[in-house]
Amino acid sequence: MKSSVDAEFDAQAPIGDLGNLLGVDEFSIKSTRNSYIKSDAKKSRNFRKSISELGAGLICGISWKSTVTASGKLKSVNLSSFYPLLCLKGVRFVNLQYGDVNDEIQQVKSEYSVDIHQVSDVDLFDNLDDLLALIDACDLIVTTSNVTAHLAGSLGKRAAVLVPYGQGKFWYWHGNDENSFWYPSLRLFYQNK
Repeated sequence: MKSSVDAEFDAQAPIGDLGNLLGVDEFSIKSTRNSYIKSDAKKSRNFRKSISELGAGLICGISWKSTVTASGKLKSVNLSSFYPLLCLKGVRFVNLQYGDVNDEIQQVKSEYSVDIHQVSDVDLFDNLDDLLALIDACDLIVTTSNVTAHLAGSLGKRAAVLVPYGQGKFWYWHGNDENSFWYPSLRLFYQNK
């Protein structure tokens, strides 16, 4: 199949120039930022009810790594690095980490006596509807720079995002701003070295 543009056109522009040509600036972005994805409300309520049966307290979703081939290791931490957070009283932790993380969760349970609840029959990698509903069922999210951060921001869910240093830090996390330019509900915490 041959691909070409045969039609006449009046102008062309590189895609990187479109923001400037369309008059998009910091003010226009900040004035229109809000949540733009909705989760399945029924699923989210059911997840929250199930988690609430574990006891009272804040529901905190947690995700700690990225599996992106080129940069995943730069954006990931060991689950045990969350030890100070996982020891907080009155907080129920819910796994939002995609992939096979059962061994990591069991290791943290064995070493620190901390339970990270895993909602059964939810595919956190291939079923974004369920992942969105589970994120929405939480009061707060703590995550590294991965899809969970972007989904939480898209939902307008409060989240703490651990932004890596160096090559793992991408342009959309900006300089060292405490709040995300793109997702006002996200608070950014930067690795220093």
